[in-house]
Amino acid sequence: MSKKSKIITGLGAASTLAAATDFFLCRTLFDQTLNRKKLKKGKQLSLADADLNDEQKTRRHKELLLCKKWIQNVAVDKVSVESEDGLQLVGMIYPSQDHTSHRWAIVMHDYACTKEDMRTVARAFHEQGYHVLTPDARAHGESEGSLISLGWNERKDLLRWIDAVLEMDSQAEIVLYGISMGADTILFCPQEKLPAAVRCIIEDGGYTSVYDILSWQMTHYYKMPPFPILDSMGVLVKQKMKFGIRKASALPKMEKAILPTLFLHGEKDVHVPCDMAFRLYDACQSAKDLYIVENSGHRANMYEQPKAYYQKIFHFLDEHMK
Repeated sequence: MSKKSKIITGLGAASTLAAATDFFLCRTLFDQTLNRKKLKKGKQLSLADADLNDEQKTRRHKELLLCKKWIQNVAVDKVSVESEDGLQLVGMIYPSQDHTSHRWAIVMHDYACTKEDMRTVARAFHEQGYHVLTPDARAHGESEGSLISLGWNERKDLLRWIDAVLEMDSQAEIVLYGISMGADTILFCPQEKLPAAVRCIIEDGGYTSVYDILSWQMTHYYKMPPFPILDSMGVLVKQKMKFGIRKASALPKMEKAILPTLFLHGEKDVHVPCDMAFRLYDACQSAKDLYIVENSGHRANMYEQPKAYYQKIFHFLDEHMK
């Protein structure tokens, strides 16, 4: 074999190895992040609770005890809807004790969580006279599905839940609350297409786009550059979930926003960096407010300053749900 042939052969082998490595890494990232059956109990967003400091853990423990007592004394109804692609989705409703109330809160949980994890927030809304619906996102909890799209396909499921509320109460006035992936489930929705019954949005810890949060995850958790693996993973996402990870962005939605929106974020959030909150807030064209919670990480805001946190939320709602 000539020297030139050896070089060509070597380059071909190297190229094949690089392609195989890229496929293996993008498939691993896909499975460990988006495949319900293969989620790795490792460096995932689900570890956010480990970021709670001792004081926050103490407040959370107290809140969970209050929740335990509350859940024993409230009515709870299990409900379900069918997604656009035929999945059975399950949620819980906590009907208001004020039977004349038409105020509803739909409370969306974070990645790798369930509807039960939102009981502390549900209790806060319930005590303000709201009927509260807490769904399990697709591929979470009791809901069917094997793939997680970090809010993009879940946004269509949210529309089904809104329709379900309106079927139960045609006079409903709805606030949408979501945390992290749940926040983006809401933010990804084209607001101009939401029913008029939806009055306000409360988002806590939302990210700018699917590409941005996956890129951050790669650099922060896996210590790897996003390119080219994330682009290869994008092809896999397109094949299996029918959307582009760069297209799945909340920023264009905020530029057309019409609903009053409250942005909440932890100053020390290392799972969804705080600068994403500023970018979302700056892009938002509707009535808006921004509350950055000092010394708070991911999913910790309601435990860092619980009184101020809920005061901010309900003051905003009192102002905009008239």
